[in-house]
Amino acid sequence: MTAVLVIIVLVIVAAGAGIVVVVARLQAANRRRAQLIPGVDADVPDSWAGSHDPEARLHRRLRDALAALRSSPTLDYDGMLIDARVRLEAAATEFDGRLVALSQLPSDAKTSMLADAEAAVGQVETVVAELIANPSNALPALDSAVGRLQQPPPQLSQ
Repeated sequence: MTAVLVIIVLVIVAAGAGIVVVVARLQAANRRRAQLIPGVDADVPDSWAGSHDPEARLHRRLRDALAALRSSPTLDYDGMLIDARVRLEAAATEFDGRLVALSQLPSDAKTSMLADAEAAVGQVETVVAELIANPSNALPALDSAVGRLQQPPPQLSQ
């Protein structure tokens, strides 16, 4: 009888430990998937992994655009294009922080800011597509997209 109880306790402890390991791995995978830049943790809520909130969707679109840019082999051998990619990644990281702040505002106060954020992310997606297709002609558009990402959000009183 005692041996059966010991086995049951060991099975419960092992199952609990297994659950802890699985949850930790899932959380680590979600943190990796949220990264705008590989190896640099994104400071976004864990709930954004599958959220349909506008800010979470914009974060994922930005992440995917930067991933597409990094996946283009033609951009890895030109110093000017590497510098452009780094500037875009830095601006996107800063912009991502503003998306997190924006998500904390009441929904009626952020309508115009969400529209601006949507347009900025759309511009980044367009620039990334241009950079992949024709890198040399897309640098002025990239500068414009970086400027837009770095633009401070409009004041709430306006």
